[in-house]
Amino acid sequence: MAAKPKSKPEPKWVIDLHGIKEALTTRSNARARVIDAIESGEMVVMRSVQSELAAAYPEIWPDFVAIKGKKYRDTPMAVYDAAGQLQGTHGTSLLGGIPDFAHFEAVALARSMKCRLVSAGKGLAHCKSIASKCGIPDGEVANINAV
Repeated sequence: MAAKPKSKPEPKWVIDLHGIKEALTTRSNARARVIDAIESGEMVVMRSVQSELAAAYPEIWPDFVAIKGKKYRDTPMAVYDAAGQLQGTHGTSLLGGIPDFAHFEAVALARSMKCRLVSAGKGLAHCKSIASKCGIPDGEVANINAV
């Protein structure tokens, strides 16, 4: 009897630009765990990271490119709409402000996929603020050490 081929696991995590930057610049075990999660398919990368990382952090771009089997997740229009609703619930002007719309988009994308969002630094603080003010459970936004 032939062995069944291994199937990719369902994604559990979505990582944004801030999370990728933190993961690739740390020397902790979190770096290896994040890379393993991306390569195994347990973690997907927001599509915007692909273009923003090269421009914002060219020194870590080669490390990112070296990750094999990356799966990117585009943001569908329904998620943009949900991000706008989160922005309104949060109380931030739709014309821009703090947190950036990208943070609302990241939270909305992770929620639409029923995954946890991985972020870091100010992005993590902003996403946690969004979750708190919009009634989203605390555990849905995490730092790289949670992976």
